[in-house]
Amino acid sequence: MSLVVAASCLLADCVSQPTDDQPLGASMIHSRFSGRTFNGLQHGNGFLLHLEPNGIASVNGPTAEYGRWRTTEEGLCLKWHEGPETCAPVYQIGFARYRVGDAEMDSQETFPLDRGFERGFGGRDFEHRWDRPAFGP
Repeated sequence: MSLVVAASCLLADCVSQPTDDQPLGASMIHSRFSGRTFNGLQHGNGFLLHLEPNGIASVNGPTAEYGRWRTTEEGLCLKWHEGPETCAPVYQIGFARYRVGDAEMDSQETFPLDRGFERGFGGRDFEHRWDRPAFGP
């Protein structure tokens, strides 16, 4: 591998990232959406969407509802109360920004603690005391 290629790999992490024209797969959607809260905009209306790891979904916007969510190869599927299930492809359009159908959403948590970040440096358990800085002495 030439030095130029190696340097390019370091800058690009040598991993293909999804693009706006390539929808995310079911497992990637699940790992990025499970347990997270998103704020978004659809048809000019703002909303707050939370997706629990157990498949429960809640939305607060023009109306507030509870329902179920899951991922398939079609994308993200949501079913509210007694309505039909609807599925839409998911595209990553920014660092923590997604387009799902005709809605755009931003993840409110960039590094959620339930994703394994609760183990601190050196394997210590994460503990944050509000009376001292998070990374101070």
